[in-house]
Amino acid sequence: MPGSASTPVRGFTLVELAVVIVIVALLLGALLVPLATQLQQQKNRETRETLEEIREALLGYAMTQGRLPCPDRDATPDGLENAPCGASNQTAEGFLPYDDLGVSATDAWGRVFRYAVSAEFTYRTTPGLPPPWSPPSPPTADSRLDLADGVFAAIIVETRGDNPAMGSGGETKELIRLSTRTPVVVLSVGSNGAGGTFLGSGTLPATVAGTDEFANVDSTPANFPIPPIVPFPPSIFVERRHTPQSGGCSDTLEGQPFCEYDDLLIWISAPVLFNRLIEARQLP
Repeated sequence: MPGSASTPVRGFTLVELAVVIVIVALLLGALLVPLATQLQQQKNRETRETLEEIREALLGYAMTQGRLPCPDRDATPDGLENAPCGASNQTAEGFLPYDDLGVSATDAWGRVFRYAVSAEFTYRTTPGLPPPWSPPSPPTADSRLDLADGVFAAIIVETRGDNPAMGSGGETKELIRLSTRTPVVVLSVGSNGAGGTFLGSGTLPATVAGTDEFANVDSTPANFPIPPIVPFPPSIFVERRHTPQSGGCSDTLEGQPFCEYDDLLIWISAPVLFNRLIEARQLP
């Protein structure tokens, strides 16, 4: 038999290995990005579902108790309301009294829901009358407060969009009022967590002042410029489309991209609340 010489086996060179590693990394990156997006979408859905459960719990509470609960205003939330929560012409803000309502304390990211309530709706109703309300003296100057709507120290929910009065349709950041004299708002600060609070572990920094996200977590009344013509100006919340983080942004100046916004919120309008109170015979 002829001599059998072993055939050399060619292995991968370092360059080839490096190319393979790069290709695998690219493939994994392409898979992980959609996976991360899917996880965020799932958490958004879960939080929206929880907010709807909270809405129904608040309506159920009002139907049985004849009022809305005050916020949990403890530095470390315990889920219990801290009542009373102010004069009837004030707005009280804090955390959701989740234990009193029997609902989840946190959103899908583990942050406690924020809660704002117009204090006039935290007083027990008297049959035949809406919740008591004591507005201050009428202002003497024009302002964004519409007296016809009866807005004093209420909660106002707004969005941003095109102002039909402009005609051109080119501007997109005009504040548009969605709800006035709003009894209650519940807020999740969303995936970025700006201004959010974990159970027992502190609060994350808020985003840049002057943005819509900052307004939603700013507990100072009149977090948008409003002439100080009433003792207790309204609290303003903004709900708008979600936008990614962007440099050189502005939520008010046209021609610049919107700042990051991923808040999720629900509110209950006064007519809806009154209708439920009537159904429960808390009101005639």
